[in-house]
Amino acid sequence: VTDSIIESHLLSGVLIWNNAANNIIGPRNEISMNGSDGVHIDGAGTMGNVVTQSGIRDNDGKGIYLHNGANGGMLPPALVSQDLTSLNGTACPFCTVELFASNDTDGEGWMYIATEIADGAGDFTFTDFILPYDRLTATATDATDGTSEFSVILTSQNYYVLLPLVIR
Repeated sequence: VTDSIIESHLLSGVLIWNNAANNIIGPRNEISMNGSDGVHIDGAGTMGNVVTQSGIRDNDGKGIYLHNGANGGMLPPALVSQDLTSLNGTACPFCTVELFASNDTDGEGWMYIATEIADGAGDFTFTDFILPYDRLTATATDATDGTSEFSVILTSQNYYVLLPLVIR
């Protein structure tokens, strides 16, 4: 599913279950305003499902929820530290880490920002990115298990606030 707006007000926006494998949700979707989770992946045999570069927000449940061992229980990355020019974290070795920004504390990824690959030790660094919101979260994806839930939020002090220009 790409370039879509996925909305439902009663259930999860996307439900992957019953041993479904190797599905790709994204890029460029908006998954929002669902009565449960944005993306719900369920079952130990449900593996390799990827959620990529999609804005997930305003859902009543989690943005991405791995239930009953889905996607191998893939762990989210940890956003460890940030300074004026970079953001550092850890994830599974060689995982693809996607960074998202939000202006809410709901733990969902409103806006996709950038992608990095973790090194062999699982360390990654994002540099040269613009933050339109002050809260950051991330997902990790590996080739076998698929995508994790969103990480714990890191509140950034380095985001841009756009002010109106007044000329007299």
